[in-house]
Amino acid sequence: MRMKTNEISGAIVDTVIHIHCELGPGLLESVYHRILVYELEKRGLLVNFGAALAKDGIHRIVNRFQES
Repeated sequence: MRMKTNEISGAIVDTVIHIHCELGPGLLESVYHRILVYELEKRGLLVNFGAALAKDGIHRIVNRFQES
């Protein structure tokens, strides 16, 4: 499925807000990361939190999703 940049960022923001409302503050960052990855993958997004990206790297990844 081809997603536009706004759709990808919207899915991320919606998911983060949902997680915050459900769990609230106070958990370890690693817990939030794992939950976020799980929830985004349920939405069909490919997630790689282990990669450190420069701004141009992020654009390449977003463009790759748009081409799929």
